Amino acid sequence: MNEVWTIDDRLEPTEFVGFAEDRFPLELAVRVLETFSSPGDTVLDPFVGLGTTFAAGSQTGRKVIGIEVNPERVAHLHRTFAPPHMVIASRVQDVEVASLPPVSLLYCSPPYPTVHLRDDPWGSTYFEDMRDIFQRLATRVRPDGHMVIEVSNVRTKDGFRPLVAQFTQLLGEVFIQTAEIIRTHNSDWPAGPGVNWSAMLVFTPNPPKTHRHE
Repeated sequence: MNEVWTIDDRLEPTEFVGFAEDRFPLELAVRVLETFSSPGDTVLDPFVGLGTTFAAGSQTGRKVIGIEVNPERVAHLHRTFAPPHMVIASRVQDVEVASLPPVSLLYCSPPYPTVHLRDDPWGSTYFEDMRDIFQRLATRVRPDGHMVIEVSNVRTKDGFRPLVAQFTQLLGEVFIQTAEIIRTHNSDWPAGPGVNWSAMLVFTPNPPKTHRHE
């Protein structure tokens, strides 16, 4: 498997009225689905946003289950995408995981924290919450399935956050990492806040490691 992907990073047009730049390119989502799942498989995106993973599923013959909390974005998803795709309007923390079907791939880009967590809308428990969310959702990933988490570092006027390393360590405590794929691009669009590359962190959820709280 090629572990450096160069893509055209420009975003697809959207009819959504509002901020729409916090999403990954369709080309990237298609490549992830084609690499880590097969036609007919079910894919879970727990932070589906404006539905790029839905669009990739339609293009590649996968069924996508997406979780989204923002009402305006949920309405956009219902207007834009039809069954077999499924929209779950909820905070991801509140989803009854046992009600989800088994999936072959969990793929998402989680919400990024600010440089200083004290300023973050999510709050100071961001990393603990992310670990708990992925541990719960991993129980629905098939034994031969994959988890692909796309993250970039964060560089703003407030400083620098090494988010790729932080997620690698965070999820590496509870899952077995099998690959890291670097995404670069041939357009001027940033791959993340203030940076021009991101990483797909690939994990297998089975068997999970035992996480011990200090």
